[in-house]
Amino acid sequence: MSTTAPAPATSTRLSSRVVLDRAVAAMRAKRRVEVEVLESALAWAHAHVVTDEEVAAGWRSETIHTPGTAAALFGERPLPIAGDGTPLVAEFAVIELAAVLEQSHEATLALLGDVLDLAHRLPRLWTLVRSLDVPVRLAREA
Repeated sequence: MSTTAPAPATSTRLSSRVVLDRAVAAMRAKRRVEVEVLESALAWAHAHVVTDEEVAAGWRSETIHTPGTAAALFGERPLPIAGDGTPLVAEFAVIELAAVLEQSHEATLALLGDVLDLAHRLPRLWTLVRSLDVPVRLAREA
């Protein structure tokens, strides 16, 4: 025997227009939040740009390039996360961001790579994303 779910306990039924307006507002808010995540990831990457490999090691060590040394084994290295023309990012910064975003290292590498490419290689598309004219998911496929 099948039963149907009871009708909602609300006394007023929302009009179709109100429901659609709420859905549109929710999607716009979702886009805004997705852009905030990208902007935060970009700021994190820019805060951890490495221009000097010695500085990336976390200490100025003469042995950073000597295989088997602690500096070579455990020192932080610059990572080429995105395409040509984008900055190198400190390796441990990716791990820290992955932890706070509660996602995998690989997903965070992809996120940082995409946002660095957007900001540095595709600035017009980045502007459209930030103005909410292009969804983040489409821009990340570009």
